[in-house]
Amino acid sequence: AAKSILAQAILDGVSQISVFVRSVSTEKTRPYLDKLQERTGFKVNLYALEDTSELQSRIAESDLLVNATSVGMDGQSSPVPESINLPEALLVADIIYQPFETPFLKWARSQGNPAVNGLGMLLYQAAEAFQLWTGKEMPTDEIWQSLTEKYK
Repeated sequence: AAKSILAQAILDGVSQISVFVRSVSTEKTRPYLDKLQERTGFKVNLYALEDTSELQSRIAESDLLVNATSVGMDGQSSPVPESINLPEALLVADIIYQPFETPFLKWARSQGNPAVNGLGMLLYQAAEAFQLWTGKEMPTDEIWQSLTEKYK
């Protein structure tokens, strides 16, 4: 999902993207980002998640913060240290939809930030697949209602 989110952000015309990964994952991540830059001309900045000073600096300049990992599915973990301060208008998104509210989203909301989970992404991916397979539009409004009732 992270790769798709990056590609779509570039297509949508963002001016800057910073990706934070665990330091042990930088060697694995760099080749993909290099290939993305080669194909799009867009340079994605890569940082170690453990560098909390850089993390704070980049978040302070951001409009959107996305967790595209499984960290938080246990209902206890958060991908970002709670010592980080979020700018007031920063939108926080977590691609996880179960639990409905991850610790990451709870933390963001406790700082007054708008926050969304991955349930909408799940729904609209399903709607695209439904359209491809059946040639019909999926009743997303009805399904959204059912999903939010089930997962809240």
